[in-house]
Amino acid sequence: MPGLVPKLLLLVPTIGLGVTGLAFGITALHNLREDEKKINSLVPEAVNVTIDANDVLKSGISVAVACGIAALTALIALIYSFIRGRRSSQAVVDEKGHGRKSKAGRLFGLFLLFIAVWLFASLVPLTLFVATRKADVIAMLGETRLPDSLVHGAQSSYGLTPIYKELSWMVRLVVVPWIELVFVMLSGIYLLIAA
Repeated sequence: MPGLVPKLLLLVPTIGLGVTGLAFGITALHNLREDEKKINSLVPEAVNVTIDANDVLKSGISVAVACGIAALTALIALIYSFIRGRRSSQAVVDEKGHGRKSKAGRLFGLFLLFIAVWLFASLVPLTLFVATRKADVIAMLGETRLPDSLVHGAQSSYGLTPIYKELSWMVRLVVVPWIELVFVMLSGIYLLIAA
């Protein structure tokens, strides 16, 4: 099974980091909802608090889905490599002594490179949002919006922060997919070259 070791060294981390990126995306979505529930449980019943984090929500979901699809694609490519490797002992050799080229390997490589572009396009705004923005926390008493200074003071007293870069689960959602991006690109390039 020639080339299996490099595939293992590239595809296994791609799978692991992809699953981890997907898990961090799900965790971030869950934590965002839990923070909103926690804040609403701490304030009087007449006050309704909402957290508007749509900026990171949309790009974060895109990053998580891209990580999950990258992991699934890498897993299928790895399984295909094992199956193809077992059959290669009986592979047909052409007149020049070369084995058959794998169209599927080329397709896996192209698809992984497409995912890399998608992941990069989603990670750039997510990274920018996490580094520079904060969630918009709105507190309403009936139809009246409470002053932001009152909301920020209440958040501080409860030990909560709307600043994305101070939330460890939000930072993990950014860091791990950047590492995943490197492995997705390397895996895609290797599969294209090896095909």
